[in-house]
Amino acid sequence: MKKISLLFLLLACTTLWSISGYAQGVTTNIGGDGTYNAPATTGPALSTGIGSPFNIAVDHKGNVYFSDYTHHIISKIDTFGNIHRVIGDTAVAGGDGDGGPATAAHVWGVEGMSFDAAGNMYFAENAFGNSIRVIDTFGIVNTIHYGSSTISSVFSDSAGNVYFPEGNQVMKIPAGGGSAVVIAGTGSAGFSGDGGLATAAQLDFVWDVAVDHSGNVYIADGSNNRIRKINTAGIITTLAGNGTYGSAGDGGLAINAELGGILNMDFDAAGNLYLSPISRMISPAGIISSPSVLAPGPIDVAIDAAGNFYMPAGYIVKSTPAATAAAGPYTLHLATTCGGPQVTIATSSYSAGYSVRTDYGDGSTDTTTIVAGSFGTSGYMVNTHAYSAAGSYTIKNVIYNGASAVDSFTSTYMHLPCGVIHLQSYIDANSNCTYDVTGGDIASYSPVTVEVDSNGTAIDTVSITGGLYYTAYGTAGDVYTFRVLSHAAGVVPTCPSSGIISDTFTIYGDNSRTLNIGFNCSSATRFDLAINTAHRAGRHTQSITVVGQNNYCTPTAGTLTVNFSPKYNFSSASPTPTSVTGHTATWNLTGLSSTASPATVHITLEVPSTWLTPGDTAHTSCFITPVSGDLDTSNNTVYIIDTVRSSYDPNYMAVTP
Repeated sequence: MKKISLLFLLLACTTLWSISGYAQGVTTNIGGDGTYNAPATTGPALSTGIGSPFNIAVDHKGNVYFSDYTHHIISKIDTFGNIHRVIGDTAVAGGDGDGGPATAAHVWGVEGMSFDAAGNMYFAENAFGNSIRVIDTFGIVNTIHYGSSTISSVFSDSAGNVYFPEGNQVMKIPAGGGSAVVIAGTGSAGFSGDGGLATAAQLDFVWDVAVDHSGNVYIADGSNNRIRKINTAGIITTLAGNGTYGSAGDGGLAINAELGGILNMDFDAAGNLYLSPISRMISPAGIISSPSVLAPGPIDVAIDAAGNFYMPAGYIVKSTPAATAAAGPYTLHLATTCGGPQVTIATSSYSAGYSVRTDYGDGSTDTTTIVAGSFGTSGYMVNTHAYSAAGSYTIKNVIYNGASAVDSFTSTYMHLPCGVIHLQSYIDANSNCTYDVTGGDIASYSPVTVEVDSNGTAIDTVSITGGLYYTAYGTAGDVYTFRVLSHAAGVVPTCPSSGIISDTFTIYGDNSRTLNIGFNCSSATRFDLAINTAHRAGRHTQSITVVGQNNYCTPTAGTLTVNFSPKYNFSSASPTPTSVTGHTATWNLTGLSSTASPATVHITLEVPSTWLTPGDTAHTSCFITPVSGDLDTSNNTVYIIDTVRSSYDPNYMAVTP
């Protein structure tokens, strides 16, 4: 049986059943025409390509924002269904434009967006910038933090504090501005510290950060396969994950479950924490499940105050879960999972001694205690069940107070077998054709596009940036083939060398698996060097940020030379220059490759005497000395002509709140 298309899969998996037969949730496409083109500047959102959407966010007015990672763009879909370019240009990637309109600025790959209570939008630039930038409510963009290592997300809480991961630490910029401070992590990769101060704990490859309404901070501790939590006293604990990479544990305590591949997190209004693209949810009581609304395995999810879900899933889609009916104080939610149904019953008036007996219609039953919830007198129970065959089942839930039945629900559930295949790509640096930490994940810096075949027929094309959980429907013996269509320059598929992996998909007893596609550096030493700059000239200081990157896989070295304007003198730089002579500074950059972090140099210059006059120009040239084998030396030089600006705006005024 062939797998249904990705969009139809989302439609099929958001069905919710309630006590009045069943009511289907509504899933709609709000952006994208199915093409891979860059988003249009303006026009109907359904009549444009959306490229490779990576992150998604929704503001307080209901506008939906998404980042096109490949085309270096952030776009907005307004409440009337029109698309607008927020920042970026398909022809130019960079981190420039600070102090001016965002529509005239450029960005590198955006990996995280968040809004504060005032409507300012923060976003993280990871690919080369390693920075946090903000677009204010007037549309002006500025950089508020330059990082020294990978920054993959950003979160602004209701008080205006800004949180983000940097390397193996979590940073915080206090409300109102200022320098970033460490709130978690020693900087050394590892796992330790639960029960103590978060600043003394070890983290390993933090990807995302989120904050709940009470001010607790949640950390996607990637390589530790855990969700860590920092309470308001600064104490760190583990909320979810037993340290094992996997997907087992649904229906039980999240701390005992397997996790892995967490890239993004978001809360709904009820306090449920959603994890993507692994499609899991953690309830306020700490119970983990796999909600049907995340069945397509979206790379990210955003949830508005009304409970609508927004996801990049081939298109930009909006899913409005169906309202559940209630009998007295009870509500039933029956969700679809690959193994079978997930039954949730909630009550607004909890009392000890209540339980639910569930008859699944296949001869099996169980009894589950209703436990106290996190809000007032609420209570709930969650249970899952696996069917051994496809078909229609009648599920009956009877609610008991002690030995007395007080209410019941009867529902019809249609079970269609499915399974989840986790696709991930990696650099096989040690040539053992085994996914390990030696080489890293190729998809973390460049998408790998894969064609999906079912029983010899092409049915889908997906991007496995950061790893993808692909839901496949079928029967025992179905063969799924995954063929690499495109990948990063300078690498070739090696495991297998054909770039094609096949899998005989057995539905029952084998509902989840991981398939790896290995790559290695091409035999030729094909590489190229690129350079990008962020800069700002003031009356008494100038700051310049230069980023050097080898776009190919083989590590190489180059010499960065910066000739700055004689109107300024060298003051400081990070890292320290190899040499400084007059108005020229050089750095020896080593080990540059597309699998390593780019080399970022921050330079500060000072006017030696009388401050400059606004409107003056300052000329700077930056270049990387070409090395043997460089395929294109034309992009190794950048010339900057900066207009000197005043250090402050005398007309600027602000009020709080």
